[in-house]
Amino acid sequence: MKIKRYSAPDMRRALHQVRQEQGSEAVILSSRRLPDGVEVIAAVDYDAALLERLAASGGGADSPHLAGKDLPQEGPADLDRLAWAVDPAIEQLRTELTMLRGLLEAELRQSAISRRSPLQAQLAPYLEQMGLTTDLIASILSQVAEQRDLGAAWREALGQHLTARIPIADQGLLDEGGVVALLGPTGVGKTTTVAKLAARFVRQHGARHLGLLTTDNYRVGAHEQLQNFGRLLGVPVQMVDSADDLAVALAALANKRLVLVDTAGMSQRDV
Repeated sequence: MKIKRYSAPDMRRALHQVRQEQGSEAVILSSRRLPDGVEVIAAVDYDAALLERLAASGGGADSPHLAGKDLPQEGPADLDRLAWAVDPAIEQLRTELTMLRGLLEAELRQSAISRRSPLQAQLAPYLEQMGLTTDLIASILSQVAEQRDLGAAWREALGQHLTARIPIADQGLLDEGGVVALLGPTGVGKTTTVAKLAARFVRQHGARHLGLLTTDNYRVGAHEQLQNFGRLLGVPVQMVDSADDLAVALAALANKRLVLVDTAGMSQRDV
């Protein structure tokens, strides 16, 4: 077994030295960084059993039998595999292959829904950007009529086929009562919707049967807005800060026919 230490400014040049002197059969026993580069210890005719005995007997950097140190616990590294890992050109090629793979996978995902017609191929990316599932996109596209106007096709996809799949509560909400919490991202109109539902309920059933709660203590002035609506309707608004407070408040409003809960705006992507 022939062991030799190599020093070079970087790993690529060190591996080149190893390959030039010891050939492609050499293995890397250890490597470490130096202030001015790297140090690599390589060997040919590698004898794992001998190295284990030397390591057990204390053989190290000053050992006459082993001109190296910091032997890796996992064993020697193959020279060709290390060269592949550190070669910048190969690393760039690997990155590009990864990007191509991602593009190919994206094309394959779209092929099932966009290969039917050029129009559907144009509409599919817009529906994907909305976060719709592949099955839902395929169902919507299958119902869009073939036409040359992409704008008209987009309006048809949204206005007729997508909105038809959105469940909408009927007027029974105000008659059935219960506890209703409004959820959604910031700025979609939850507080305003609570106020509209509350006003409609008060006209039909009276203010004494309604309870109003808000958990929105994040947005500045959010609870004041709902409190102003409550004063106009003659319904007090209670603010809750935690799940325990909410449970207590709901228990206190158990005699109310309807309790509307306004919540803090959260992004649909906030898990």
